[in-house]
Amino acid sequence: HNKLVDFYERLGCSTKTNAKIQYLNNNDGETYRKIPMQVIIQSDQSNKKELHGKRNSSSSDTSLVGLEGSFLPVRLVQAGIGMPIRIPGNAEQDNCDCRCHEGWLVNDDGKGRIGFQTTHGRRLQAEPGGKCSVVVVSGDVEEAASNSSEEWSSFQLYRISDDNNDSSSSEESDEDQSVGNQFLIIRTCHGTFLTVDPTSQTFSCSKNPSLWKSNDDELCLVCTRDTPPRRQHYQTSWSRQTVEFVTAMRTRYLKFNIKEMGLHEALNLAKTIPGNPFHLNNDGMRTSPSLRSLCFQTAESARQDGHPDWVQLVALLHGLGRVLNCIDTAASSTPDYYDWTLSCRSRVVGCLAPTCASFGEFRNLNKDESDPRYNSPNGMYNANCGLDEVLLMWTGPEYMYHMIKHNSLAIPEDGLAMLRLFSLGDWHTHSEYDHLASIDDEEVRPFVAEFDQMRRRSRRECEEEMSDIECDQLWNEYYVRIATKYNAAGQLRW
Repeated sequence: HNKLVDFYERLGCSTKTNAKIQYLNNNDGETYRKIPMQVIIQSDQSNKKELHGKRNSSSSDTSLVGLEGSFLPVRLVQAGIGMPIRIPGNAEQDNCDCRCHEGWLVNDDGKGRIGFQTTHGRRLQAEPGGKCSVVVVSGDVEEAASNSSEEWSSFQLYRISDDNNDSSSSEESDEDQSVGNQFLIIRTCHGTFLTVDPTSQTFSCSKNPSLWKSNDDELCLVCTRDTPPRRQHYQTSWSRQTVEFVTAMRTRYLKFNIKEMGLHEALNLAKTIPGNPFHLNNDGMRTSPSLRSLCFQTAESARQDGHPDWVQLVALLHGLGRVLNCIDTAASSTPDYYDWTLSCRSRVVGCLAPTCASFGEFRNLNKDESDPRYNSPNGMYNANCGLDEVLLMWTGPEYMYHMIKHNSLAIPEDGLAMLRLFSLGDWHTHSEYDHLASIDDEEVRPFVAEFDQMRRRSRRECEEEMSDIECDQLWNEYYVRIATKYNAAGQLRW
């Protein structure tokens, strides 16, 4: 009796408080108890602030599960697809079942550093060049292993919380899912961070930290490839983007009385704006090529893929809503300013958000979720009214869509749909909001999804800043002709 409970308690687990014990009947005629247990994942508190340049050397080290030399069985999976992470290595040396391994043991040294080992006896290690590999763990190998090799297999944990409080001292209820989510950053001995390569779906190391979400119920670590600034923006978006907010923003900005300027001037302003505001370097600073470089590279991708010239024009200007921060300085300088211009996964406001909505754990922060006028599938809309008739989140692309229509640019309707709906991934990729979409929406859905895929690919590939000469040459020798063709070369009201 309780032998298994005692065993797992010695490994650092504990029975969940007030958890309901279930009794299960098996085919062998025996009755079994299912006892919910949990393990509290801790991190090295002494290095907790090191990512922000502040190290508190006076704090003591704590272990992963509270017991030196213990281990924890976990699943390491990728966000979104939920598949196990592939193990990089030589295919001739690795067995097929080890190339895509799901079960891992996390070994704890009792000092906040951990190692990852497969149940096949292989150990994950981070190499100086950014690659990861697995090595066989055996007695002979351990004796012959160099100090550097063992260090490569040692990782440091950092805890990131969704709130501003110390997550180790906060208590969350089952109903409040937006507070206390546990996220870990796993740092290698080389100063890089453990992540998943999105192309090969294998372990890799990056100078930019990835967030690993801890799912205690399933003993699972999920590589989200998010950054703290991105999560903070989505959290704020869920809190702010309501019917009331969107209506107020449309009333304010659809007058287009802030400034008159051309696309070329707007592109030059975009030179001062980072293309990916959520990108972090090794020092925790936000850095990326400029928005101007991203816009031109996206347009060039559309051009190289053979898309029509009006698609190239949409690709060039799709992110320029963010220049509002440069020309509407009165609004962007207020203390409680929320940067709505940032491009993110959008959703329809005024009806119930789908369960797969990005960062849906923050939905309880949105007051519309509890408003009976809006918290049903149709909400304030009629069935199949068409996406032209719904309110989307107020974002930079949504502003650009209305700005282009106001200035009577001659971009085809399909191009306008690409611009407005590419960020509504729940619709064009996951078939949400079909009950609101019209037949016309269904016809443009594949084109919108293709544009979004092209845009996201360009974003990943945009690593170098384009010079003034390169951008001016592209504009003067090619894109100004397209802008003229579609009535976009002159002064526009913003």
